[in-house]
Amino acid sequence: MDSFQIVDEIASGVYGTVFRAKRCSDGEAVALKRMDITCENGGLPYYLIREWAIMKVLRNHPRIAGFRSMILPDEANPKFCMEMELC
Repeated sequence: MDSFQIVDEIASGVYGTVFRAKRCSDGEAVALKRMDITCENGGLPYYLIREWAIMKVLRNHPRIAGFRSMILPDEANPKFCMEMELC
């Protein structure tokens, strides 16, 4: 998450919050979806894995925001984030 600068919040829902952000490396505007999840029994929730799989398959679909990358949690950022195209 240190490689992004949060500009503002776009939307919030049951599974997380979407932010407008700038990638620090090149200044490109992107959407970051920060997921508010809890890992159950040491594993990932099924809905998170399902969303990643669907986003990867539909990454080039003209009517769906393009999936760029997954940002895994660490000490500085304990939440999963998805980097997506900002529409």
